[in-house]
Amino acid sequence: MAKKFFALLLVTLLLVHLAGFYVYFVVRLGDLRMAMREKLADLPVEQLEIISIPAAEFRSSWLLEREMEFNGKMYDIARVQKLGQNILVYCLHDSDEDGLVSFISAVVDMSQQDNERAPESVIQFLNLEFVVADVLCPCWLAAVKGKTLNHQQTYFAQVDLIPATPPPQG
Repeated sequence: MAKKFFALLLVTLLLVHLAGFYVYFVVRLGDLRMAMREKLADLPVEQLEIISIPAAEFRSSWLLEREMEFNGKMYDIARVQKLGQNILVYCLHDSDEDGLVSFISAVVDMSQQDNERAPESVIQFLNLEFVVADVLCPCWLAAVKGKTLNHQQTYFAQVDLIPATPPPQG
């Protein structure tokens, strides 16, 4: 039981280490959106920005429920009003979300632009086809080499691992 717990803990720590940044991003983005919704509920109309967008272009700028991206900036929408061929959007610029989204974009772009090769020793290690090793393995046999063992005894036999592939050439 302790081995399973330790293995699960180790896998969880590795996953948090690898994906923790993205989990943090999602949680932080949710917090920012919730805080902005609360702020919009209490904000008077005079403090909102009014953006006029052609009706055909409005749906393309709408991202999620009550959010839009316009001219490269993120806005949280308080209300929408149709006026002729245009749509008036009462909104508030969300600079915190802009910063978070630009940060994650920079991290993803930086990882895609990394063209350096891994060190040669790492490449050689990853290209190994097999490793031959002498291993001691427990054998729970009733009779090993003429010895009779009871259920409490364990016999460790020397085992040579035979590779499944031929040795590398050159």
